[in-house]
Order: sequence, then C-alpha cells, then structure tokens
Amino acid sequence: MNISLKRIRKKKGISPIIGMVLMTAVVFSILALFFVWRASQEEFQLQRERERIQQLKLIEGESMEFLTIPSGDLNGQFIYFYNNGSSRPDIQRVYIDDSEVTFDSVTWDSTNPRKGSLRVTESIQITESLKMETQLGNLYLYSPPAAVIDVLSIGDFGDDARLLIDGGKSNAVGGVIVRWQWNFYEGSSGTPSQTEEGARVSVNLPKETTPTTWRIELTVSDNTDLTAARTGSSEIFLTIAGSEGSGEGGDTGFGGEGAPGGIYISLGGSGGGTSIAEGRIIAFNIKNFSGRMIPLNTLRFYGIKNPSNYTCNQVYLAPIGKTLTEDDLYYSGDNIGDGGIAEFDETYYVGDRDEVHVELRASSGARPQEGHVFLIILYDSATPTSYYTVTVPIRTADYTDDVEFNPADVFHVVAGGNILQGKALDLNTRILTEIGIAFSTPAGTGEVCDDRLIEFTVAGTAYWTGSVASESTIYLGTDSNGDGVPDTGVTWDNSRTIQFKFNFTDVSQRIYYFVYRFADGTSIAHKVPRFQLALASGEPERQDVSSTTGGTVTWDLQATQVDILNTPIDLTISGLPCYCVASFAPAAPVSVPNTITLTIQVFPGAPTGLYPIVITGDNENLAYSCVVFLYLS
Repeated sequence: MNISLKRIRKKKGISPIIGMVLMTAVVFSILALFFVWRASQEEFQLQRERERIQQLKLIEGESMEFLTIPSGDLNGQFIYFYNNGSSRPDIQRVYIDDSEVTFDSVTWDSTNPRKGSLRVTESIQITESLKMETQLGNLYLYSPPAAVIDVLSIGDFGDDARLLIDGGKSNAVGGVIVRWQWNFYEGSSGTPSQTEEGARVSVNLPKETTPTTWRIELTVSDNTDLTAARTGSSEIFLTIAGSEGSGEGGDTGFGGEGAPGGIYISLGGSGGGTSIAEGRIIAFNIKNFSGRMIPLNTLRFYGIKNPSNYTCNQVYLAPIGKTLTEDDLYYSGDNIGDGGIAEFDETYYVGDRDEVHVELRASSGARPQEGHVFLIILYDSATPTSYYTVTVPIRTADYTDDVEFNPADVFHVVAGGNILQGKALDLNTRILTEIGIAFSTPAGTGEVCDDRLIEFTVAGTAYWTGSVASESTIYLGTDSNGDGVPDTGVTWDNSRTIQFKFNFTDVSQRIYYFVYRFADGTSIAHKVPRFQLALASGEPERQDVSSTTGGTVTWDLQATQVDILNTPIDLTISGLPCYCVASFAPAAPVSVPNTITLTIQVFPGAPTGLYPIVITGDNENLAYSCVVFLYLS
C-alpha cells in the first residue's frame, strides 16, 4: 500500500512552459482563422457591392417608350416599343390592367436595333394600364391619355375676346400625345361654334352684350394605336365679359413656357456641321438634343440660295455609318423644290442624343453648287405645332487661287509597291489646268517623305507621267506666253474618273492631299473619305456567356468603303466589363473594305449583367461606331 502511494506521488504533470506554448499556439491559430474568415467576408461584400453598383448602372441606363399598342383584343397582336436608353431592356413580365399575361419572346428590328416588339398570346383588352417589368426590376407603364387645359391669356380684340389656350401639359404615360382637338361651345349649345387643332391655339370668341359662358373641350390622342385613336378628354367653363363695360383686357401674347418641351435638332454631330454635295445628292447629319425621343414624319426644304433650282425626289434617313438600303428610303415620289413637302411613308424615330444621316437625292435635273444654302425643316409628329430648322450650306469647292491644304480634306493610303487610286468627280464641263499635291511625313518622325506620284490618268488616258515629290504642282497644259498659267487643260464631261499612280519607297502610312485648280480660278480639294462600320449580315446583336465558367464569343464586323478611295481605320472598343479581354483580327490599322472579327474572352468571376459594347472605327477624319450586347449570366 505504501509502495503504491509512493509511485502515485512520483508521477509528474505537464510542464507549465510547454502548456503556455501550446495555449499560445492555439490562440494564434484561432486568430489566424478569424482573420482569414474576415478577409473572405470583406471580399464577398466587396464583390456584392460591385455587382450592386453594376446593376444600378444598368438600371439607370434602361429607358423605354411605347410605340404601338393595338386596340381591341390583344391576342396574337404585337406591342411595339423603343429602347431610348444605353442598355437594352430584358422584358420578363407583362401586366394588363394589373393582371399578368403571357407573351412570345421579344424580337428586335433588324433595320432599327432600338425598335422591339412582343406578341401577346392570350385574349385580353387594355382598359386602364399596361406595365412591362424588366430583369433589372424597372417597371415601364402605359396609361391612356389625359387632357390638361391651361388658359394663358384673355384680352379684348375689337368686338371679340382673344383667348390663348394651351394643352401642352396633356400626357399619356408611356406614350406621346400627337393630336390636340379643341371644341368651343357657346352657352348650352351642343354644337361647337369653333374648332381648332394644335397643342397651343389662339381663338377669337365673340362678345355678347351680356356675360356669356363658354364650354371649352380638349380631346388628345396618343401615338400608340395604328387603327383607332386612343383619346382622353377634359373640359372647362369660361365666362366672357359682355361688351358693355368691358375693360382693356389682358396680355394677348404667348405665355412664358415657350415651345413644348423646349426641343430642338441641330446640324452637326459626326458630320462636323457642314454638308457635302456630290452630283445630285445633298448629305448631312443632324443630332437630337431634346432630352426625349422625337418622331419625324415630314420634311420641307427651301433654297435660300438655289440659283440652279435644285429639286429632289428621294429622302433617306438612317443611323450614322449605316449602308443605305431601300429600308432607309422614307420618301420617294414627285420632285420637291423650294417650299415643297415630303411626307414620309412611315415615322422615323430619333432617340435623345442620337445622330441621323439625312440624304436628299434627285434622279435628274440641276446639281447643288458651292455656295448654295438650303433651309431644311423637319416636323415632329408628337407635337404638330413644333418644327426644327437646319440651315445647310453646300461645300464642294474652295474659290481661292492659293489653296491651303486642310487636314479635313485628305485620304489615307497604306504604302507597299505601286498602288492605283481613283476618284469620280462631277466638274460640270470646267477645264482642269493643274493639280497641287502634298505628302505627309511618317507620324512622329519628321523624316523627309520619299514617296513619288508617277502618273495622273483621266478615264484611262494618261495626261501626265513623271516623278513628283511632296508639295509640287502638276501642270496639265502648255504655257505659251510664259505667264505661269497654262493655256489648255483637261475638259471634263461630268462623268470622267481620275486616277493616281504612286511609287512608294517608304512603307509607312501616308496622308495625301490633292487640290484641283480650274481655268475659271476655282479649285476643289479631295473630300473627307467616308466608310461605314456595322455588324456583318446574319451576325447576332447579342451573345450570352456564363460568368461562372467563362467562355469566348466572336462577332464579324463589316467595314465598308463608301468613296472610291481606300481608307485604313483604327479600332477602339469601350464598355467591356471586368475579367473580359477583347481583340480584333486583323489588327488595326485595318484596310477598307474588310471583314473584322471581334473576339471577347470572358474569365470566370466576371460581373453579371447586360453590357453594350461600342466598337469605333476612326480614320482620323471621321469616326463611326456600332454596338453589340454581351450578356453575362
């Protein structure tokens, strides 16, 4: 027993030092795990915040307006709408009178990518409202028109009372008011004494010997129904003082609100504020700064300076950079001249900040000349009393003897051997006497340009051969009296084509300037080279990639040569989300015409959402863009 107790007393526990070390290690391990967990939570919260910000940006970028909402039973009928935002809405649910209805998937117009439609697949009619909900949670509402009447002024006008009245505050939620109809009823009569149309009208109401009450009724119609106008009405009662003892009255002028919405269109945008006339075509660009979508339905033009009496019989409207087709022909018919009106076959919708290319064409008759000025008037179907004027000066020539080369009047050529370029000019039977030329130096080097122009050809006939360096003049006739002015030259018959042949000793990209001088002292510089950039035929506008697994998508873009002169372009891309890389094949600068393949590689972890990707081609004078949509799910 004593031995056992002794053995027990001799057993020793864990050393205090070792215990302290173990406890410290455990504490540090727990703290390390805590910090790792906290860091992962912070990264998770940061990622969620990125996604939230991205979602907010997309929500802010969405904007939609209704174009056509059929009347009657909607089963099998299409509802059309217009994407007026920077991102395309993804419609998930449709409600009619607060009841959800079924519909086919949304389709987008191939000729106008902002215009979309969906088809309702059940029997229902709209009596109160239509709502569309997008994937991002935005809700777009339509409700029938509501008429609002404002009396701006009443004043004496002889034996009448002149009334200025406005219905511009009338509205259709999700639609656009396009018609204001006014009826003026005297006393209890059921037949209107006068009728007027327009958002704001001025009307003279006869004054009786005693005060008379007038019932004023306004009926407004919106633009959402093609078959039966959807309307809203309102009325007010107004007492006009009798002729006995009436005072001087109030101000008969307009109120202080100005034109409805303060909307306007200006010349410019990518067009630079000037127009180009070639043959019988007047081409210019306009831009919408109104803050809303504008539906254009009529064009009228006046020749402020039009001594040749130019007329046109076709009007094209299209987005900037689009190749014009029959789909872009909005008027084709009788010739319209000074004061003539071209009513479009259908409405052309111009979104806020959108640019539109406008072309007036004539199949015969006079040609617009340098110095002519035209006043173009565009009418807005949303506000019939509103119209927008654009003054278009025609630029074809420079009427100075000594032409200063302008960087805006150039074209680019990529060197590499002998390259033949051509340009058709309509010179109206003038005599071409000389050509001024200049070559640029390689960008950023200042090196002397060793390139040479070795031949000038007109319609297949060589009028000059030799070796001309930069900043030289080619004379096309003889100088018999030694005054430095050639006696003869080349007479143009309005259909000749000129061609230049070069001998390149430097493979760097060059810029070439050409100015043609004529016997009458006028001159013409080469115009800005035009091109177009768009999705290739059959290419999808939108492609989807999983942000979880990643992937690769490609689009084919078509760079189209408009002028005969070739123009290499640089390419830029904007709008790519994080974890995405884009590349072009062939790499920029790209010769035109060409098919360009855009490849976007998406890495796992990219933020979800719908991203508009903008691709821009730039030849240092003009820049055109096209848009594709990348959806990361």
